[in-house]
Amino acid sequence: MTINSRFSTLFYNRNTATLLFVALFIVTWLNPSQDRLKNNAENYILSQKSNISQVRVQQFLNENFSVNNYLLFSTSNITFQNKQQFTGIGFLAYAEPRNNIYKVFIKWEKSVLGTVILNPLANFIKLNGNVSLKHIDKINFTDAYIGESIFNKDSIRIGQSPSFTAIQYIDSKSIIKIRENTVFQLNQYNSSDEINLVNGTIINDINIVKNRLFHIKTSFGTASVKGTVFAVKLDQSKGVAVFIGKTGRFEVQNPISGEVLTIDGMQKITSTINGDFDLEPATISDFPIDPTATSSLNNNDFSKIRKYDFDRLNELLVKENIQPAITLFNANILQYPSVTSDTIQIIEKENTINILPLYRDGFFMVSDDNGKPIGYIDEFDIQFESDQVIKQIKEYSSNNFLDSKTLIGK
Repeated sequence: MTINSRFSTLFYNRNTATLLFVALFIVTWLNPSQDRLKNNAENYILSQKSNISQVRVQQFLNENFSVNNYLLFSTSNITFQNKQQFTGIGFLAYAEPRNNIYKVFIKWEKSVLGTVILNPLANFIKLNGNVSLKHIDKINFTDAYIGESIFNKDSIRIGQSPSFTAIQYIDSKSIIKIRENTVFQLNQYNSSDEINLVNGTIINDINIVKNRLFHIKTSFGTASVKGTVFAVKLDQSKGVAVFIGKTGRFEVQNPISGEVLTIDGMQKITSTINGDFDLEPATISDFPIDPTATSSLNNNDFSKIRKYDFDRLNELLVKENIQPAITLFNANILQYPSVTSDTIQIIEKENTINILPLYRDGFFMVSDDNGKPIGYIDEFDIQFESDQVIKQIKEYSSNNFLDSKTLIGK
């Protein structure tokens, strides 16, 4: 063999080895990560049924899910009740979850929550700061998120100011607004819903539901209502609870003496650890400030804002600036830019809606297919293609619309 032929063979072998090494690196690099496969598994489970809690799916996967990456393929596994099952297997990046992962999740749900998957009682509709949720079968609180499902006997904890949240009952549409430094548990019974307030301040807008009561239970008294707006302030460190009415009528029972007093409109009952149980007139300053409200607007004020917004949008001919958005869960189109407003329409999760270039007090304006304004939607209920779209809408709105305070002050 000549020197040239030996050199060519050596050169060829080195190039082949290099190509094989590069190919091996690419194959290894393309194997999906555990996070990617876990996300695929999470999305698959959530797609099977609309009322599945995302947090519970994440807890299920964190406790039971594992991934093995081999040279040319990856597998994912679920270990449950000391048994391991393959839940995904595939070549390179094509390892997709199998149907049995949902079946195992159902068994896991039943084993910790009973014989059937529970239906949620309520959802988070507003959230700011440190808000956490603990499901009844769990030891620790986890961070809550907008749209998350709340189940029977779940507990909610709010951190220091400016933290707050608002939840809405699915059936009655009653809304509970929770201020900072508050802890409570939700309970549901055959003929009543109950909030067991451990500490803090809640504002309640309770809708009347036939043959169903609503209770706020504290260590110093229990409020029973069928439909009204009222608040409860409980300070365990001082040994006092205050029940404050705003509209409607409700009863409060003293847990020590059993005495029952009725609050009608703007009245309040102060109950103390010493057994004091006093009914007296209340003033607007007694009622806690709504943490979800950007201003103290009433319906007349909102009507003025709504008329201005609709007229101004038609005047500006903004159809060319309509932007699509996706609903993150079942979302409400509201009559006014307020979390307590009447609902005009409910848009199901993952639907596309049209957003006009108006941002007001945490809400965007929704339009129909022809560009005509319909109502408002909470900014946390939807997702745009990019943050740049949000920036553009807010900038356009700031340049072309008067803010709420300016309109009401006129």
